Amino acid sequence: MKNIFKLCTSVLFSAVISVSCLAAASAEENAAPVETGYALVSVDSYLNVRSQPNMDGDVVGKLVENDVVYITAVSNGWCTIDYGGTPLYISDDYVGNITAQEASELISAQAELAAKAATVSASAGQAIVNTAKQYIGVPYVYGGRSPKGFDCSGLTSYVYELNGITLPRSATPQYAMGTKVSKSELQPGDLVFFGSGHIEHVGIYVGDGNFIHSPRPGKSVQIETLMSGYYSRNYYGARRIVG
Repeated sequence: MKNIFKLCTSVLFSAVISVSCLAAASAEENAAPVETGYALVSVDSYLNVRSQPNMDGDVVGKLVENDVVYITAVSNGWCTIDYGGTPLYISDDYVGNITAQEASELISAQAELAAKAATVSASAGQAIVNTAKQYIGVPYVYGGRSPKGFDCSGLTSYVYELNGITLPRSATPQYAMGTKVSKSELQPGDLVFFGSGHIEHVGIYVGDGNFIHSPRPGKSVQIETLMSGYYSRNYYGARRIVG
């Protein structure tokens, strides 16, 4: 498949980040056959990576638009690629050859963009934490969602709203938002949930094993460790809303 490549500029959030990146424009009719060497994926959704060079092969991975692959062999409509050091297979209908220089430029640009995206994600999470810390000492109020008083999900939804993100009012539907993250991969700004069999409480991870929350009547917004008593025993899970 013959592809036409062009230089493009990426904008990340409101900051303008100029990166040189190669993008596939479109496939042409009477396309040239795919050959061994570097190639670029051109697909609307994703391209299955299979264990065998046929549709019966198990799907062991997925590639997306503008992924770069190295083809080591082509036979009967299937490409053998180096996939994490393992020879696996993709259909040749969704790839087009590029030069080694184009591959190098694209890989470098993608890595730079990913690094900057991670920085922006971390900054957004820290902004959530910084906002929440402004309310340390505000008393727990059942049903509260203002600086006069918060319950647990009132605090999380209020803090996120101040950062331009709308969350459901209560903890259980908040758990359906964003993406699930493991305890070992927590980042500042992630929502952390607690409960025995069902969600009973929510807070915001601040880093170093700690989280900020509005605990219960008689208490106020404070920072505690995830390793303490109830919170250690009843840790339910976490969701990443930003990033």
